[in-house]
Amino acid sequence: MIGQSKLRNKIINQSTIILGKQYSGRKTVASFLGNKIGTVYTLPDNKTQTIREMLDYKSSEPMVFVVPDVDKAHINAKNILLKVLEEPINNIYYILICERLDDLLPTIISRCDIIQLEPYTTEEIYSYCGNREIAEIAETPYEADLLKEYNLQEFSNYVDLIIDRISSANIGNALKIAAMPYNITLFLRVVNNRLIERYKQTYNPNYLSAIMITNKHIGTEKLDGWIFDVREVL
Repeated sequence: MIGQSKLRNKIINQSTIILGKQYSGRKTVASFLGNKIGTVYTLPDNKTQTIREMLDYKSSEPMVFVVPDVDKAHINAKNILLKVLEEPINNIYYILICERLDDLLPTIISRCDIIQLEPYTTEEIYSYCGNREIAEIAETPYEADLLKEYNLQEFSNYVDLIIDRISSANIGNALKIAAMPYNITLFLRVVNNRLIERYKQTYNPNYLSAIMITNKHIGTEKLDGWIFDVREVL
């Protein structure tokens, strides 16, 4: 388990939420922790009927159900899941995979132990992929694997091209010119990070404060421009 060494000795409670971003190793961690308890079964989806089937499941041996993307499930599925957690069955454990706690019912959260996955460090990504340039870009091993398939110079040039279009127009027009030969989630995250890097020097509180003092009109124009750019990216 890359980057999650602190969990190696963790023993889960009967109901556990594993919280982390997509591709952060949530299912790997769930399988690792679940195998300490018993047989692990990952549900194929988070649909209402699939979750309802857990209600009547019984086992003489420890069994661990891993429920994917519970925060994205329909409200009916979440209500059924709450009922499952309210009436836990002996020898049955539940690991809920989640990205956003805000999208879960508070009553589900209150019944679970929460494991927050730590972000991967650059050194951990480098240890995984063996490429320093990739390690500086990728945030997960999955992204590192994607980047291995790309020409990094072409990828970087494409990011710069989109950023130039954003700066001169908006994100909608920028993406119209993009044939997008890359993973869209990875690509847009890199674009977003580079935009932040580009603007954090120019548009920082001290810089804007100094301009506001000397010329409020210019300062306001720069602030409006920064807000527009950030809004378009978001």
